[in-house]
Amino acid sequence: MSSDFPMSPPPTGGPSSSTGKRKRSVDKSPKPSSRTKKSRPSRVRQPRKPKRPSDWHMSRDDVPKEAEKLKVALELHLRVLWNLPDQNAVPPKVTNQDKASFDGRFSSEKQVKTTVTTSLDQNSGSIHDAQVKVEQLLASLPEGSLISNNIKRIAKPFLLLLFRAVASLGLRRWAPDVLSADPESLYNLLHEHIALTTFERVSSAYGYAHTGLILSCIHDFPLMRKLYRNFVFAYMHKIAKSEEKSARINVLKAQGFNKRVVSLALENEAHSDDELGDVNNDTVYFIKEKEGRSTKIKNFFRMVPIDWFDPTYWNTYLTVRERANYIQDGIYVALPMEEFCDSWGACVAWKNLPAKEFMATYGDNVLKQYNIPTKEEMEQLEEWDNKDESDESELSGGDDDGTDDTEGGLE
Repeated sequence: MSSDFPMSPPPTGGPSSSTGKRKRSVDKSPKPSSRTKKSRPSRVRQPRKPKRPSDWHMSRDDVPKEAEKLKVALELHLRVLWNLPDQNAVPPKVTNQDKASFDGRFSSEKQVKTTVTTSLDQNSGSIHDAQVKVEQLLASLPEGSLISNNIKRIAKPFLLLLFRAVASLGLRRWAPDVLSADPESLYNLLHEHIALTTFERVSSAYGYAHTGLILSCIHDFPLMRKLYRNFVFAYMHKIAKSEEKSARINVLKAQGFNKRVVSLALENEAHSDDELGDVNNDTVYFIKEKEGRSTKIKNFFRMVPIDWFDPTYWNTYLTVRERANYIQDGIYVALPMEEFCDSWGACVAWKNLPAKEFMATYGDNVLKQYNIPTKEEMEQLEEWDNKDESDESELSGGDDDGTDDTEGGLE
């Protein structure tokens, strides 16, 4: 029976066989294939499609009944960590300084989780900064607020534990990057594990007993993560984004722009998914490409990023019906041609012109780029609408003779 391993050749200096001839050793090792095996190209990982804040939202029906008090307690816990004791308090923007001590420290979520747990175990002693943070939090609590009253019911040692956890991990403050809309970044995962680990410890020690939570729920990690991301990346993201948009509107008003331009910025469909980012340690806006965006609008709103229709998109991709819907309340132009929108200085000439003068000087030239539905097209749309209503009436109504054959009409 042959061996599964290749045989070793005999020693070259040993005696020959009885025939006096040296036998050549037989190499039974597998022969290399004549066909060269092509190496597989390394698979390029496609970037994940970013999720929207609504993807993290949990409706009332999504929260199990036994976890309703847990949700209240966790959100209170997060407000303490965040130092947001008021219902309308806005989470702070994350700066490069916030991330400076974090960069390069972690390479995986597992490392993040282990570090948080170990740090809490090893830093049970007092950290001076934590004491200061607790005093600042308690001093900032508004009177008569339900959130404030619930925070006051948390024992001081538990409050110290929260801020010690943050300080022991080298963070300047607990500040998840809600505007990044990326809970899976290591920076955000660190904040998540700090929050959930400290919440579990405080809850286990009955620190949130006054909320009436069911303790068995705190060990359900998938549920805890859903509740956490619902509050941080859906609810608080909405508040932060709203504050950001308000700031843009205030910039336009402070610069003295007319109502047409401010209305353009306020339009619900006008705001893009632009976001804050870092370039060379400076905080900047990334203006994302978006279908239908006019470059004129994009350039003008590099100071106030929004979207609007590019003439080619309007003329090519929108149906006559869609165009008619957009102009049903009237046709007006907010901005002049692109060359008049690329700097604040260029805007001075037109930003406060009366509507009629603006249209005569700038607006009419802009309108020439857009195919506005004609009178004949509008009449045809109206005719189709009337016909559709008539057809529906025939399908849902009585017979052609006008009699009613429903049960209510029978005697």
